[in-house]
Amino acid sequence: MEFGKTDRFQDIDYSFPEEPERNFKNWGPSNLKVYVGAPVFNHSELIKKIDRSAALKNSLETYAKFFSCIELNSSFYSIPSFDQTKKWKSMVPGHFKFCCKFPKVVSHHGTGFSKLNTKISEFLSAVNLFGDQNGSTFIQFPEHFDLNYLPELKSFIKRLPSKIPVSVELRDKEFKNEDIGCPKVILDVAGRRELFDLSLYSDWVLVRFVGNSLHETDFQRLDNWVEQLKKWNERGVSKVYFILHQPNEANCYDLALYLKEKLGKLVIGCEEIQAPQMDLI
Repeated sequence: MEFGKTDRFQDIDYSFPEEPERNFKNWGPSNLKVYVGAPVFNHSELIKKIDRSAALKNSLETYAKFFSCIELNSSFYSIPSFDQTKKWKSMVPGHFKFCCKFPKVVSHHGTGFSKLNTKISEFLSAVNLFGDQNGSTFIQFPEHFDLNYLPELKSFIKRLPSKIPVSVELRDKEFKNEDIGCPKVILDVAGRRELFDLSLYSDWVLVRFVGNSLHETDFQRLDNWVEQLKKWNERGVSKVYFILHQPNEANCYDLALYLKEKLGKLVIGCEEIQAPQMDLI
């Protein structure tokens, strides 16, 4: 992910912002599930890290043996067909979640984006086929999407079907204190710390974490997240979709293993796949 990329990531203050008052409530029983994923499932080096014996043609099945969710970037570029959606769902276990990105033709349309009824309905109809395996479908707006769009954004969110959980990624810091009517994506990106906001608007949230090639600061930042997730578990947050990004996406595997080691059973999946033992002759 190029957004927020910097060459001086080691000089940045990665301390967490204070949580807003709205976060300090009892969201429910302490039963947090952390679904960890990456933005690709067909990266050959990533697949080989998960299972050396896996064939790339079975990449989604292999990916889903380790990760428990996927940021489905392909839907940003083209709306998946019903057949494709059904095929993807058939290839993963029941606990696996799909976090689908709204198509670019909607999110980057500008004024009047909410009136693209045909494209919006076509996309949501495809996503709906995932059923209870929908994670957080999300719409990622560009940086020029500012507070002037707020009335249209709120109207758009009100029209969305409640059965599909949706969150919004906003890249203008002026939105920070605005309640837009649905959860906001939490962005943890080295070069744009002013956008890092821990506000909760539901008992679930989507986090997009952008690392820096397994630099030591990646793990220091994850240590901060481990402590934060433990706090949210105590307050009853139910689900966190934690999407890892790296310049080389194969390195998402290493960060996922680190989270599993630190959080244990709170993380769904992320267990190392053991190579089958050879029979001794």
